[in-house]
Amino acid sequence: MAGGGALVITAGVSFGWQTAYAGVFTTNVGEQRRVVLDDGTRAMLDTSTRIRFRAKSDIRLLSLESGRIDLDIAAEKRPFVLDMGNRQATTASARLDVSRTDGGLQLTAINGSARIDGPSGRPVSLTMGSRIAMIEGREDQLDHPELEDLIAWQGGRLVFRDDTIAQAIAEMNRYSYRTLVVTDPKVATMRFSGAYRVGDPEAFAHSLGVLLPIRVINDGDMIRIIAAS
Repeated sequence: MAGGGALVITAGVSFGWQTAYAGVFTTNVGEQRRVVLDDGTRAMLDTSTRIRFRAKSDIRLLSLESGRIDLDIAAEKRPFVLDMGNRQATTASARLDVSRTDGGLQLTAINGSARIDGPSGRPVSLTMGSRIAMIEGREDQLDHPELEDLIAWQGGRLVFRDDTIAQAIAEMNRYSYRTLVVTDPKVATMRFSGAYRVGDPEAFAHSLGVLLPIRVINDGDMIRIIAAS
């Protein structure tokens, strides 16, 4: 850990905020961390996340290198720039939920608004309640998610609504060293809905076995999900 007194917590458990200063902050698999940056911005880091923060006299810059964060950005004169690799978002004050994973970038304005650099050079305005999904090589996708579901990870839950098994296990695997595996395309594209506790792949797999025509095979550090015979 670098950069001051960041607090490490078990996923889903909420403790107080501690002030942290410019530097690098990370979480391991299954950890969450709450920090207050020296400009007053509150950041909650989800599992397997790495951020870098620095502030200058005329700008505040936070880089999300991997993972997911909830940012409650303090209002002040200096603009706050969120660097997500090949895209940037700028705001004066907002609450943002941001993820950077192998599946691409997602940014949701829970409160306030942000301006996002567009791939063609034209900025995109993200207003309160809107989400933008940014995947390299594809057009940006805008929608309006259910915010309560979106931030459920902060309480140690993941909510899926008509998602595929492949989409769900990609999220579940971020919280555990024991991985869920599906190789059959027909199984991977099965859809379901439900709310699940993070870090408990066994319970998740068992639930799928009740809901869908699949079979669960425990195989050491892996849990294989296959079609029911």
